[in-house]
Amino acid sequence: DAKAEYQRKNLKVGLAYLKFEGKDFLAKVNKDPAAVKAYFDKNRAQFRIPEKRDVEMVAGTMADFMQKIQVPDTELQKQYQDSMDSFRTPERVRVRHILIKTQGKPKEEAPKLKAKAEDLLKQLKSGRDFADLAKKNSEDTGSAEKGGELGWIVKGQTVANFEKAAFSLDPGALSEIIETEYGYHILQVEEKQAAHTQTFEEAKPQLLAEAKKQGASENLSKAMEAAHNEALRTPTQEAAIAAKYGLKYFKVDGMTTNTPLPELNSLPELTNAIFAVANGGTTDVVNVDAQGKAAFATVSKIVPSRNAEYAEVQSEVVQRFVTAEADRLAGDAARQAADRARKGERLEAIGKAYGLTVKTAAPFTIDGAAEGIGAATQLSAAFDAKPGGIVGPVTEQGSKFVCRVSDKIPADMNQYASNKAAVVQSLEQQRLQLQHPLFRDSVVNDLKR
Repeated sequence: DAKAEYQRKNLKVGLAYLKFEGKDFLAKVNKDPAAVKAYFDKNRAQFRIPEKRDVEMVAGTMADFMQKIQVPDTELQKQYQDSMDSFRTPERVRVRHILIKTQGKPKEEAPKLKAKAEDLLKQLKSGRDFADLAKKNSEDTGSAEKGGELGWIVKGQTVANFEKAAFSLDPGALSEIIETEYGYHILQVEEKQAAHTQTFEEAKPQLLAEAKKQGASENLSKAMEAAHNEALRTPTQEAAIAAKYGLKYFKVDGMTTNTPLPELNSLPELTNAIFAVANGGTTDVVNVDAQGKAAFATVSKIVPSRNAEYAEVQSEVVQRFVTAEADRLAGDAARQAADRARKGERLEAIGKAYGLTVKTAAPFTIDGAAEGIGAATQLSAAFDAKPGGIVGPVTEQGSKFVCRVSDKIPADMNQYASNKAAVVQSLEQQRLQLQHPLFRDSVVNDLKR
């Protein structure tokens, strides 16, 4: 059983195929008005006019309130004193590097890789641009495109050898070749800072920004709450209410569940709330903390969903009809092509009749994928067919494929012994999954009896 399973999973099949796509048959569709209308009548339920609502929306953003926030220095000084620990900066260096990787490579390549790193160091010492060499040679993909820049690092952030070199170099100096578990590094320290605590003047911009943000958030929340309460008491006055509290007013007519909301774009929570309230109802305030925005809306009119009349959706009907007919024609052509191929006609001749080119998929296993087609599991018949056999039509990702088996490569049994244990384990797991429920059910039935 294990040998048969190994042979099944390692058998490879190559294909030649024709691909039939609806787009290739669009020009052949007969757009007869009567046929289009009949298609609409048959599929009328698919052409519905969605429910629409007219809403009056009140919205606000933190940015609207930010400029009005005034924070005295005395308050910022107090915040600075209360959170001084957060302004302590440890010793740090701004560094860039070039990495020649050894990790994941054969050990015998190490001398060649070190020689490459030494050559790069020699070029740097002779005046070559560090950023240019890093972009072209460094194997640290995260920093290479930035010219090797790692930014500021503190102690404990990198591996020991790297850290020791980085903190021992003077600004502008090049390291020698530094070896770590990742490979060979060349470092250059661009700037160093001793451990220190930011002064109030240094910390003030950050403190002021945070204070303004907090104040704006609180003021936005208060304004929205007050406006919402007033809107509940006096509906249809949203425009005046928004102006009163420094908020924005928007009227959105004919809104559907896909309509973007002004100021908010896509906000599913508010859209869902709008379509949940009754006519004349007002939603709760919806906050988007990540965007610093908030809004609520009142529904002033509801137009229920309904089946569309033909004239309202004629262009959409034509488009869908043409697409469906083109797909049908592609399917018919694929079936006819498969029949012709099974009677001995070459795929090349069949493809020429349809303006198609024969393509190939390199040999693949049952657990793999056929290039240009898709998962091999959709092509299981190909693994049972003989070379020259026809498979299909097979439907994959909306296209139809007619395939000829061009190659069948048996499993390499020389590799069987080294893979046998894994195959046995896989078979045991498959059988356990099948037999365990049966065994369990039989025990339960015995106990019931």
